[in-house]
Amino acid sequence: MPQRVSDVSLSVGANATSTNRLIGTLAEFITRRTPYQFAAAAAAAGITCLLIIGTTIAINGQGVSPNGGAAPFPKEKDDVGSRGTINPGRRVLLTFTNTTGGAVLVGWFMDIG
Repeated sequence: MPQRVSDVSLSVGANATSTNRLIGTLAEFITRRTPYQFAAAAAAAGITCLLIIGTTIAINGQGVSPNGGAAPFPKEKDDVGSRGTINPGRRVLLTFTNTTGGAVLVGWFMDIG
C-alpha cells in the first residue's frame, strides 16, 4: 500500500522558493526500489516545481496547474506531474517557486510504494 506525503495549504511567498517539502519524512531517503507518483495544483498561475530524485531531475521548472480554488489540491487523473521508480539509496528533493508578486497556495501529494 502506498504511503502518501502531502500538503494541502503550502503558501509560497512572492518571488520565493520553498524549502525541501520532503525533509524529515520517510519519503526523503528511499531504502528500497519503489514506485512513486507526484501531483500538484496551485490556487493561481505562477508556481513552478523542482523534483530531484538522486542525481536525476524528474521535474525542472515545470508550471503547476492552477485550479483556481482557494484551497487547491491536485486531482489524480488531471494533475500528475511525474511518476516512475526510485532506486534504493536515493534522496528526494521537492521545492516550489513562486514567480508572481503575491503569495500563492499550493497543494501537492507524493505517493511512494
